[in-house]
Amino acid sequence: MKQNYFLKQLLLIGAVVAGTALINISCKSKAATNQSDGSTADVLAIPALFERTGELAKAAEWPKTKTKVDELKQKIAAKIGDVK
Repeated sequence: MKQNYFLKQLLLIGAVVAGTALINISCKSKAATNQSDGSTADVLAIPALFERTGELAKAAEWPKTKTKVDELKQKIAAKIGDVK
């Protein structure tokens, strides 16, 4: 009885250790492929503004929005090291 109990515990611990090792290896390989040259510019890059079509493109706030986004991108580009 005791032998069977210890065998089950040993298998459970082995499975946990193996699973943890696999997750650790997987996360490290993904982190290595996601890193570039280490600069924050890639991480903080603002994606391009999606152009509206149809009725949404005719809305009054759309030109103001595009102008504001361009202004903000210029401010960010001027202070690339400021990551507040």
